Amino acid sequence: MPRFAIYVRTEDGTIWRHHEIAHQLPGFLDHPYVHEEALVGWPEAKVLWAEETGPTMGLAPVD
Repeated sequence: MPRFAIYVRTEDGTIWRHHEIAHQLPGFLDHPYVHEEALVGWPEAKVLWAEETGPTMGLAPVD
């Protein structure tokens, strides 16, 4: 089963990582998470954002 870290990007571009790892994502898949961004300084290598710019939620595959 895929696991994802949940990330948030705020209006000012600040990124933070939720402390739990998601195994099931009911409600999170209402948006396509297709806007990929490399992560530097975080445990995951990339995040897939629901929105290309602005405040949004993101999912990062956990290895």
